[in-house]
Amino acid sequence: MFHTILFDLDDTLLGDSSEDFTPYYLEALGAHFDPFTGKSLFLQGVSAGVEAMLIDERTAVSNADVFWHALTEEIGHNSAALKVESSNFYRDVFPQLEPHTKRNPTTLKLMQYCFARGWKVAIATNPVYPRPAIEERLRWAGVAVTAFAYARVTTYENSTAVKPNPLYYQQILQKIDSIPVGTLMVGNDWGHDIMPTVELGLSAYWINDGKTDPPDPDLIVGCGTLDMFFEYIQRV
Repeated sequence: MFHTILFDLDDTLLGDSSEDFTPYYLEALGAHFDPFTGKSLFLQGVSAGVEAMLIDERTAVSNADVFWHALTEEIGHNSAALKVESSNFYRDVFPQLEPHTKRNPTTLKLMQYCFARGWKVAIATNPVYPRPAIEERLRWAGVAVTAFAYARVTTYENSTAVKPNPLYYQQILQKIDSIPVGTLMVGNDWGHDIMPTVELGLSAYWINDGKTDPPDPDLIVGCGTLDMFFEYIQRV
């Protein structure tokens, strides 16, 4: 039935939500850059960079380049020195944020099962983070990049679109040589994970609390917790 599985990360494989995690992340990021640019100014630049990634339509410019151009334009600082400090932050500080997430023991069992079935597996997390951050968060989830041969892990370096732009998902399928039919997207965000993938012809499973009814049940193959998804995928 399926040959390819795309997994979201936040509130899907990793037990945290962007709303819960982001304040801790931004606080740590701002504190790290405070001696260089001032905390408020740098976070103002980050906001401009994220906004630029959301609206940029160029397919030949990486999200990373879009982000750093907008950030440095906003705050008026040289990007070279800031990029060095960014690398230091994700190496030394970002790993300390793990306590603000929760590991789901089902994630590892699920991933092992998917690879045992011979499916292509891609990590389709919104590519607004650099690769070191995505790799760290996969480690927090218990499914590190060193443990599995993922077909693709999207980051802001290797992507030119972000969710919910359908182009983001089209690019994943192109890079891993898969087609919509037989590909399943698994994610918790109806607007970012479900709607654009269904629009492209993918199947979709909506991760939620197992009690909430989907906005449109006819669009998806199922919904529920990650445990419920694991039960579902073993039946297909």
